[in-house]
Amino acid sequence: MVAYNHEKYIAQAIESVLCQATTFKVELVIADDCSTDSTPCIVKRYVEANPSRIVYIRNKYNLGTTLNFANALRNCRGLYVAILDGDDYWSSSIKLSTQVQFLLHNPTYVGCYCATSLIDKYQRHLFFIPRKIHSFPSCNIVDLLIHDSFMATSSILFRNKDFTYLPDVFFTWKFGCDWPLNLLNTVHGPMGYINIPMSVYRSASSSHSWSAQKASRIWEEAIKYNLAFNSYFNFIYDDIIQKKIFQYKLNYARSLALEGSIGTSIYLFIRHVLEYGNITSTLSSFVLTIPLTIFSRLKSLSKSISASLFNYAIH
Repeated sequence: MVAYNHEKYIAQAIESVLCQATTFKVELVIADDCSTDSTPCIVKRYVEANPSRIVYIRNKYNLGTTLNFANALRNCRGLYVAILDGDDYWSSSIKLSTQVQFLLHNPTYVGCYCATSLIDKYQRHLFFIPRKIHSFPSCNIVDLLIHDSFMATSSILFRNKDFTYLPDVFFTWKFGCDWPLNLLNTVHGPMGYINIPMSVYRSASSSHSWSAQKASRIWEEAIKYNLAFNSYFNFIYDDIIQKKIFQYKLNYARSLALEGSIGTSIYLFIRHVLEYGNITSTLSSFVLTIPLTIFSRLKSLSKSISASLFNYAIH
């Protein structure tokens, strides 16, 4: 479990681990990335009450998401590792036992994941992850390269290998570690899907979470990350990755336009034409962006005017 300023949620996350009904021992490793809120106090209470079940690692300074995750992973000593962020939780007390049984019956699989409920800040269920389009009985490295990470982090359980060393490419991504870890795992075999909702993922629970980032930043990092993995795999999957990058660059330009950076967006669209020569696809994407941008700007303007009128009415 990785945590950073999760005082609102971490008690529920810890409880969901401690209540797991299993025939095997479960050790909870919590890596706290130097939280500045009451997260350490909450965790320490649970450690004091469960000293043999919880390993607490509190960083002296902030390492960042990826390094903190790697630190937690290196301290996991069990045969299996299940991931849970400090702001998510498991909704079923048999999640771990169900997943371990799945791997015992499927020895060629490196891991598995389950259906996950995505909720908003008001605890309302939005939809299940993975979506129906990605609900494969199993997935391999090609599926992950084509579709990216379509399973929730809190749903994953995998066989524990020697993670004392992780390749440099693992540390390229700044918004979580599930996709790179899944890629590195599926080099050795497939992952299975259990279509039973057993975990919950909170959307944009804090400004540090992946789902709270600007779309342009996510697309920009995704381009860098796919390029890095393309090199790491010695360009074996170059065709797959280049097709993604082609679309990601368009998505990046479109997201900048929607966020108000019109000049940069136009420049990127022009550069995209010069780089790929696919004028039809690029122009159609650009034309589609124009009405969306206008609508987005009008919506923002409407909100500003409403807020101004509200403040004027108060005064």
